[in-house]
Amino acid sequence: MTTCLIPFSFDNADFIQYRFVPKISINCDINRDILCEIIQFSFIHHNGISSVFGYNSSNDEYSIKKTIKNEFLLHVTLSIKSIDYENSTIIVKPLIGSDKEIKNFVCYIKEIVNLYKSTNFIVEHFVDKI
Repeated sequence: MTTCLIPFSFDNADFIQYRFVPKISINCDINRDILCEIIQFSFIHHNGISSVFGYNSSNDEYSIKKTIKNEFLLHVTLSIKSIDYENSTIIVKPLIGSDKEIKNFVCYIKEIVNLYKSTNFIVEHFVDKI
């Protein structure tokens, strides 16, 4: 479980609510290195899901934030753990977000994984890197 703040406005940050939510695990039958490349490619080229996307090498986590004007809507950290050579787990830790925003984010991650599995579009982008 993790503490997750309810979305708030920068103008009204005096009254902040929170709740406890579980971390979300998404099992993938994709190599960790390839999955990292897919995540990076997807968030760099798709601006609608996040306002800020970054990687912290000291703890091996991606940080994704979504703000619109003065509203802080979503902040999650995402880590990718290798199970074995062909399998990985994506762990999503919600820090700020409504249930709807978090659900939309998780659906987007699952769509990315399914797109990789079903098409050659992303595969062709990574051929030189594998």
